[in-house]
Amino acid sequence: RIFDEACKSLKICVCEGCTHNEILRQKWFPSDRLVPIPLDDMYTSFMDGKCNAIAHERPFVANSEVEHKIPEYQKEYKVGERLFSKEPLALVTRDDDPTWSNFCNWVIQALFAGEKYNITQETAKDFPIVSSALGEEFENMFVDAIKAVGNYGEIYERYLEELIPRRGLDLINTEGNTGLIYSLPLGDFTSVGPGQTKGGSMEAIMERGYLVCGIGKEAAGFVEHDSVNQVWSGMDVDLCRALAAGVFHGNTTAVKLMEMYNTNEGFAALSNGTLDVMSGAGVTFDASVDFSFSPPYFYSRDIPNGGPPIALATLQSDRQWSSFVYWVVSCLFYAEEEGIENHTAFNMPKVELFGSNFASVFRHVVEEVGNYGQMYIRNPEKHNARKGTRNMLNMNSG
Repeated sequence: RIFDEACKSLKICVCEGCTHNEILRQKWFPSDRLVPIPLDDMYTSFMDGKCNAIAHERPFVANSEVEHKIPEYQKEYKVGERLFSKEPLALVTRDDDPTWSNFCNWVIQALFAGEKYNITQETAKDFPIVSSALGEEFENMFVDAIKAVGNYGEIYERYLEELIPRRGLDLINTEGNTGLIYSLPLGDFTSVGPGQTKGGSMEAIMERGYLVCGIGKEAAGFVEHDSVNQVWSGMDVDLCRALAAGVFHGNTTAVKLMEMYNTNEGFAALSNGTLDVMSGAGVTFDASVDFSFSPPYFYSRDIPNGGPPIALATLQSDRQWSSFVYWVVSCLFYAEEEGIENHTAFNMPKVELFGSNFASVFRHVVEEVGNYGQMYIRNPEKHNARKGTRNMLNMNSG
């Protein structure tokens, strides 16, 4: 009621067909306050008084952009600093060419790493990583990329700094004391996928009746075995059970755990079909040539430079199964950010991206294993305190 009285004349122009309308309607403003406008008409609509605010991505509401679009507008206005959504920008590639997708992803990672290690366009030859994983022709791909355009910081400075001063999530985490666990937005919940791919991993797992998940040797907080009760526990084990809950509608027992001597043995078992997924895998460029990884769920502080981040690994050739694994891990981060726990898992959104049979996949996962924070407290917290480390949620929207 206070909102209605104070802002009863508020009208917000939002881009017609963009995600902003739904985001604002769901979380902040009633529909009658939102005015969907074609992007080309948004600024003139604001100038003509059809709305008294514009909601859009930062480049579109930056002072310089407003001045460029409506130079004749002389009234006072202010660009806000609060962000109402997270919609990270990325390259998009076709799903049927994983080698090309992988190449694009790691070139972007190299630009980030270049800034982290202070490798600039002028000093690109000093980039410390050379790999022939994609063949000798591309062994200098990272050096070539930075030599061509500079590191991420140089690119940002050249094109965006004047428009959108760099801060918050757009900064490189060089100190290692701010969160790297990032909750991706889940997107359009109404999208309907095709169901299980014929002959794919999901179909094989369903027909078999259980998931085969690789785990590493015993490590406190990640893989622990109670020899008396013959029970496995730990973060890596919980993630195997989370996947089982997602595939088998909440059944966390529908998983066979296989202990791997090391990561290489795990990758070999994935390649020959012994494993469906491997938990506790280190994310590296060389490994990503043949395998896909979930979002990292743990960043070590005990290994020089942090060591490789830890994730779930799947065969790259099965894109649907890799995507399923990726989003199961992502939903654990999302649940923590939204404050959703086991007992409130019904608040997780329903999604039909993997077909109507899996509409409640996120609810089943969180109901059975909790959100990422709950899993962390239950497992590695007593050995690797989370506070002040990379394993915090990165909610810096500043």
